[in-house]
Amino acid sequence: MVDVSRYTDTTELVFDVEFITPAFLGGADGNAEIRTAPFKNLIRRWWRIVKGNLNPNELWQKESELFGSTEKNPDTVEQNKTRKKSEKEAEVFGKSKVDLKIRQISPSDEYKSSAPIDIGRIESKFGSMDLSKYLGYGSVGIKEYIKPKTKCTFVLTAESKYKNEIIDSLFLITLFATCGSKSKNGFGSINVIPKQNSFEFNPPRVFGKFGNWKEILNSQKKYPYKICTDKNGVLAWKTKNFNSWNLAFEESRSFFLYV
Repeated sequence: MVDVSRYTDTTELVFDVEFITPAFLGGADGNAEIRTAPFKNLIRRWWRIVKGNLNPNELWQKESELFGSTEKNPDTVEQNKTRKKSEKEAEVFGKSKVDLKIRQISPSDEYKSSAPIDIGRIESKFGSMDLSKYLGYGSVGIKEYIKPKTKCTFVLTAESKYKNEIIDSLFLITLFATCGSKSKNGFGSINVIPKQNSFEFNPPRVFGKFGNWKEILNSQKKYPYKICTDKNGVLAWKTKNFNSWNLAFEESRSFFLYV
C-alpha cells in the first residue's frame, strides 16, 4: 500500500527572497547560483529557534519528523514491538515533509556579478584597506556573487499542521538571517516577502517566543535556542536607516574593527 499521507492536507506558501547585500552563494567552482538547499537549511536552522522551548530530545524528534532523517523514530520503534507484522510501520523518519521549489528569478539573466564591490575603505593599524576585501576575505574578488535587488520566488509546500511554525521561521529569517559565504560580516542579507496572499507574518506570536537573557544563559541547553531580550527589548545592535546597502556597510565598519 502506498502511503499518501504526506500529500494530503498540505499548505502552499509563496514568497520572494530579495537580496539586500551581495551574496556569495554557489558551488565550489566560485560561480554564483541560487539553489533551494541553502534556503531550506536556513528555514531549518531558524525553525529550531521557533521551537526552542522543547527539550533537546523533543527538538531532535520534531525536527527529524518535519525535515527528514535517516535515523529511527524511537516512538515508532516502541509501538512496533506490540504490532502484528502486517501492521508494523517504517521506523526510519524518512524524507522531509518540506518541499521547496524555485519558481522564478528576477532578473533571470543578470543576477550574477564579479564586479568590484564598492563600500569604501577602512583605516586600521595596518594602513588603509578595501573594506569589501577586509569583510569578504577569500570571496570578494575571487567568487561571483548574487547582486543586490535580485528577487527569487519560492514555493514551499508542507503539511498544514506545520504552517505557523514555518511562517514564524521565515519571519525570523527576515529579521536576523543572512546566507552564504561571509554572511556573518553582512554579506547575503535577505528579506522575505509573502506573495499571492498565501500567508501573513504574525509578529506578536514570534516575539512571544523570545526570552530573558539571564534565563537563557543559565539554561542547561548548550546550543542557540532563543532570541535574548532584556527590559528594553531585543539584545541587538541597531543603526539608523539607510537608503542603500553600501552606506549601511560603511556605517558598520567600526563594529567590525572594535567590537
